[in-house]
Amino acid sequence: MRITKFGHACVRVEHGDTTVVVDPGAFTAPSAMDGADAVLITHEHMDHFEESRLRATLEAHPALRVWTNQAVAAQLEGVAQRVAVVGEGDAFEVKDSLPTSRPVALPRR
Repeated sequence: MRITKFGHACVRVEHGDTTVVVDPGAFTAPSAMDGADAVLITHEHMDHFEESRLRATLEAHPALRVWTNQAVAAQLEGVAQRVAVVGEGDAFEVKDSLPTSRPVALPRR
């Protein structure tokens, strides 16, 4: 398994022939998405999700799928067939890998 940190919040996880990119928000280099099979967006803050950039990536990579929460999914009309909603503790399959969504408390600012 190879894990690469990109910018502020983004992490790219490569395991075998499967690549999942987590939280490619506004501060993430577009190259983080190169060759990705799936994107996991944990929540709608701009450092984790930037709608126009994600839409451009989906347009450029027709096989790419997105797993996210209901709030982000609601913003992705027009590509809904490529978006799946996951909740806390839900597992989802990307090729032969099985990522699991877990709740995390964010610090108050």
